Amino acid sequence: MQGEISEADILQDCSYERILKHFFGEKAFDKSRKAREKRLKQIKKGLVVPGEVMGEYLIHRMNPGCIERARKSGKTIPCFNILDVTHLPTEEDRVLKTPNPALMIDRPDLEFYLQNEWRVLSRLNHRNIIKAYRPIQKRKVPYLPLEYLPYQLHEIIGKRPALEGIVFFALEAATAMQCLEQEGVVHGDIKPQQFMAGHDPEDFRYSVVKLLDFGAARHPDIPPVGVIYTPAYLAPETKRAVETAGLSDEEKVAAFTHKSDIFALGLSYARVALSSEMASAEVSILFAEPGKAAKMTVEAMYDHHLPYLFNRIIEMMIAEDPDERIDADEVVRRFQDFMLTFNLGPKTVISKNLYSGKVLNRSTDRPY
Repeated sequence: MQGEISEADILQDCSYERILKHFFGEKAFDKSRKAREKRLKQIKKGLVVPGEVMGEYLIHRMNPGCIERARKSGKTIPCFNILDVTHLPTEEDRVLKTPNPALMIDRPDLEFYLQNEWRVLSRLNHRNIIKAYRPIQKRKVPYLPLEYLPYQLHEIIGKRPALEGIVFFALEAATAMQCLEQEGVVHGDIKPQQFMAGHDPEDFRYSVVKLLDFGAARHPDIPPVGVIYTPAYLAPETKRAVETAGLSDEEKVAAFTHKSDIFALGLSYARVALSSEMASAEVSILFAEPGKAAKMTVEAMYDHHLPYLFNRIIEMMIAEDPDERIDADEVVRRFQDFMLTFNLGPKTVISKNLYSGKVLNRSTDRPY
């Protein structure tokens, strides 16, 4: 009848409040509204401000890198905020990761991802994986302390990296993946942006690259919380799983494996390598359509005359059949051989007495 609103119209409108009113009545709507108002008050009281001391942490500001990523993303609201802080007992710089307060009411899953990140990272201890510290909470708002990594990848190896820088990143990232494979952990959302750099604790002059963002990572001893992924980096078998409507959440989670992480890492290597030869906009085009990046990046690498041995490693990482992909141990071995072939990586510097020829000192010189 003209003027009436059908249930299909209600669902298509997709307003949470409108659906509650239509199907469950005013009481359910009022109860939901009051719960949301209460939660909103809790969130407001749980926010921190610069200069505040929370537990053992002095709050400084929103991390500039977090602000920059939010600016570049345009209309997309970042799921998490990163705050620069100082750990007062040790005077160490750290960061606090917390769900974006603008999303917390409608995205309670963000808190589950933050809890999962702590549970996974607390079981990992590796120089190429970011460190996490015991979570803290203000009112009902959770905060996860993480080590402070001051540099984005391009700040270490350059926006147009030389072969030396590309392979430095490749080997650092592959050793992180070795650790995950040994522990049975699947990251699920490997891409270049998931790697940042800090100072090597063994020698502050040099850098160490670390893998971060373990919110949806799967550990064999922890129930999975869901999946987070970037479509352009999905392996073919994983892409099919997430796009198949009939599959359960458990089946979709199971499609993320070490081999799918290796696929995404191979594409990450390709993107970083191609940035040395192509403009940023040209590289982005290769990753614009999910499912086609593997073929297009391989063609681009050969077109731009990157070393054949390097290209072959990438091809073996992004093979369509997961059984044909090499694992992290083999990636590390092949890149170590590659470095020897092209005389890349750390060099031993020997100082001798000019008269006697006696060795006075041996040291290692690293490019990064």
